[in-house]
This record gives sequence, structure tokens and C-alpha cells, in this order.
Amino acid sequence: RDREAVIGKNITDIVPDIEESGRYEKHLEVIRTGQPFVVDDFIPHPVFGDMHFILKSFKVGDGLGVIASDITEHKRAEKTLQRRNRELTTLYEAATAISSDFSLDAVLQTVAEQMSKALGLSRCALSLWDREQDLVVTMVDHSVAWPDKADEKHPKADEKHPTEAVCTTHDL
Repeated sequence: RDREAVIGKNITDIVPDIEESGRYEKHLEVIRTGQPFVVDDFIPHPVFGDMHFILKSFKVGDGLGVIASDITEHKRAEKTLQRRNRELTTLYEAATAISSDFSLDAVLQTVAEQMSKALGLSRCALSLWDREQDLVVTMVDHSVAWPDKADEKHPKADEKHPTEAVCTTHDL
């Protein structure tokens, strides 16, 4: 927003959710005590768009001063770096595991495990299409939740989501 839209205005008229969020009371406390209030990653009401700020509130005379520093691009870059780091870690772990055991079952199991991690999934199945029989055959069915307990139900399984924890390989 531009300066004219905020200078001299009541903060409750500028920020729609300030009272419900508890920040209004924090700002009043700044005025009463003189102790500044800082929010390191403030995400404003959606009316302001998808943004991130460092918010610093401080006492000015009998009122309140607020400095909002836009860190949106920094947060986006941080998120991109975190995603890329996860991808590289997954590739490294997969390469290390695959180079230690060259059997097809072990390689497929490693691929399924790493895909589950990279995509944030609880299960991953790798299948092969047998053209001659026109059949899809599951080669690996991997559960990240409990990979070593093939006969037990996943602890969060319920009637609506009857997930089984399975970690098996199948020969063609």
C-alpha cells in the first residue's frame, strides 16, 4: 500500500485481521511498556497478497511505529534452495545405496525409497508392463512409514484409509 493509505490511520482500519491474530494487543503492549515487538516471518492477511515481512514495532512518542521489511524474494529463494538441497541429498543417497548393491531388487527398492522421500509420499510402487501378456506387474511396493514390517498395518490406518505398510519386491 502507498504511504497515504497508512500514515495517520488506525491500524485496525489498515490490517483486517490484526485483532484476531493477537498482534493488536502486542502493539498496545509496545505503547504501554516501550519494549519493541518483532516478527521474523510475518505473513500478512491475504488481501495484501502472498508476501513475507520482518515486522518491527516500536514506541514513538505516545504512539506506535512499525517498520515492515519485505523478505518475500528471500523466502522464495530459501524455499528453492531447501528443495534443491533435498533433491541433491536424495540423489546422493540413491547413488550411494545403488553402488553398494547391484542386484535389480535392491536398486528398485532404493529407487522407490528415494522417490518416496523426494516426493513426500508414504508409499511408492514401481511397475513394469509385460507387453507379451499385456499385464502390469508390480516390481516394488515400498512404504516409507514402516518399511521393515510388511505384515503390520500402518499406525495411522483407519477404516477410511486402510493403508498397509508394505516393503516387498516381486520377481517377474
